[in-house]
Amino acid sequence: MTMTLNNIPKKQVPHLLALFNNLSYITPGAVEVTDEAEVFYANFKESIQEFNAYVRGEIKLRSVEDILNDN
Repeated sequence: MTMTLNNIPKKQVPHLLALFNNLSYITPGAVEVTDEAEVFYANFKESIQEFNAYVRGEIKLRSVEDILNDN
């Protein structure tokens, strides 16, 4: 399960994690904290790498129509 909590000050994160890990219905260690900016940067970096692979001819990109029709 993934939860997104916005506007939590970094100094309160350890206390929040301790609270979640002490709840009986949450498996200890199941809660992760990620920085939204770091996630965005990682996704952006992966997109740039895929684009460079396309430019080098290593991969072929799919059209938007193909992606939408997959469902």
